[in-house]
Amino acid sequence: MSHTDFEQLAACAARLQREFVAAVDPWKGSPFAWMRTLQASPRGKAGKGLVECLLKHRGYTVGRASSSEHDLTVDGARVELKTLTLWEGHVYKFQQVRDQGYDVLIGLGLSPFDAHLWAWSKEELKRHVIGKLTQHAGRAGSDTAWISVDPRAPDAWMLDSGGPLSAGLARLEALLRASG
Repeated sequence: MSHTDFEQLAACAARLQREFVAAVDPWKGSPFAWMRTLQASPRGKAGKGLVECLLKHRGYTVGRASSSEHDLTVDGARVELKTLTLWEGHVYKFQQVRDQGYDVLIGLGLSPFDAHLWAWSKEELKRHVIGKLTQHAGRAGSDTAWISVDPRAPDAWMLDSGGPLSAGLARLEALLRASG
């Protein structure tokens, strides 16, 4: 292929790209856009880093997990963390929610230019999610659940659990006070 052929092919690709790629990328310029390129495990680590940084900045004592059944400790409470970016349809789906050794589950949802946070006690999850909103079909899938949240219209049981980042952090603070 000559240099001119390559240039022609690149020009064709640029024209075709407009047909296949959305004209306006809502994530363009977002501080969280890079996280969308990560697979689940690295995204979880990055989310953990974001939450650790934010909570330390707010004066919390954040430590390592004492077991594989939670992700970190915050002021002594065992905390599980789920991080994800907004799905199509303007919803967050926190996946792989299990009945494990944690006191609080934090759901961090990242939108292009906004962030949401929910904090749920283990008891709330047992009442509304675990064993009820199974992620996979059949008996083998009954130990994993997921939480689907439209931040514009959360389910009634979630109304006091957070939403906007500031509300989620206030809820987390209340749960940490109650558990400590």
